[in-house]
Amino acid sequence: MLKEIGMMLFIEGTFQREWTEEFTKVRDIIIVSQLDEISDLFMVRRTVVKEFAMNTLPTTQTHEKEEWFAVYNSATKQLHEVNSGRECSFYPTKSLLLMGNNAYKKVA
Repeated sequence: MLKEIGMMLFIEGTFQREWTEEFTKVRDIIIVSQLDEISDLFMVRRTVVKEFAMNTLPTTQTHEKEEWFAVYNSATKQLHEVNSGRECSFYPTKSLLLMGNNAYKKVA
């Protein structure tokens, strides 16, 4: 029971991954917040920020946003998206959220 409470506390927060492409710095940010303790319902907000930088031009940004509802499954210790079945796995000892082939580090 204590491990389950610790997992629930870890799930809420901000997770991020960053990488650089040729002229672009990309930040992929996921914010997870619990909406309802009784049903283990969560809101997941994802923002992808792309900063385009050319040597002669000022930096420009684009933002892609999406949000979805997910339910925590205590048997698998994963969040399952309500509509499309996307899954988020959590590894508190490494401060990671895994979604698909991507790993996000907990930053807050």
